[in-house]
Amino acid sequence: MQAVKDKLQDMTALRKAKAEAKAQEKAEKENAKEMMNNNPADKDIAKARMDIAHEVRRAKEAEAAMELHVAKAGERAEREIAKHSPYPDAGGMNMHGTNMHGANMHGSNMMEGKNMHGTNMHGPPHDSHTHIRK
Repeated sequence: MQAVKDKLQDMTALRKAKAEAKAQEKAEKENAKEMMNNNPADKDIAKARMDIAHEVRRAKEAEAAMELHVAKAGERAEREIAKHSPYPDAGGMNMHGTNMHGANMHGSNMMEGKNMHGTNMHGPPHDSHTHIRK
């Protein structure tokens, strides 16, 4: 039942984004037609504006669909991570304290090679790490 509700919400959001894009295209086309009626010499410019408005609408519709798919992929990834996590109440965090976006709990980005103290993890090792116990 929840899947049906989610699907309806997704369809509603996509339909709303398409309607907004279509309304913007319609307004731009009306402006271009008015421009053409006021000055027939601007016919080529008006035609170009109408073509551009059409392409912008298509791009906005595609962007809305892409955002929907990215959100679905993120939810699916979170479910899979939670399913295979050794800590069921991790709250989206893995056992290393990093979330799916690469930032750890201290706000530093491990993907850039920096630890929580802001030092570079890829630099030479510290003395405390290089001694060997006998």
